[in-house]
Amino acid sequence: MAALALDTDQARTIGLVLVLALVVVGALISFVVQKILWRLFVLAVVVVLAVVVYHERASIGSAAKKCDATFFGAHLTPSNPTLKKHCQQVTNR
Repeated sequence: MAALALDTDQARTIGLVLVLALVVVGALISFVVQKILWRLFVLAVVVVLAVVVYHERASIGSAAKKCDATFFGAHLTPSNPTLKKHCQQVTNR
């Protein structure tokens, strides 16, 4: 099984796109769903998912400096060339 080859910029972009997609999907579903309780439930689920994705996205920068960045379990390579070289040196020791 091949590993994902993402860098930190790609993961941040994916995180932002996921947050926006979740908000749009949640808004569309809330228009379709007629009962207020279902709307509130869908809104709560969308908000929780958006917060989880945003939290994963926010922690990428600090984890990349430690050469231990992941995005939902997928290991990331830093997009900064200097940091990428540093991480390669650290992992080769």
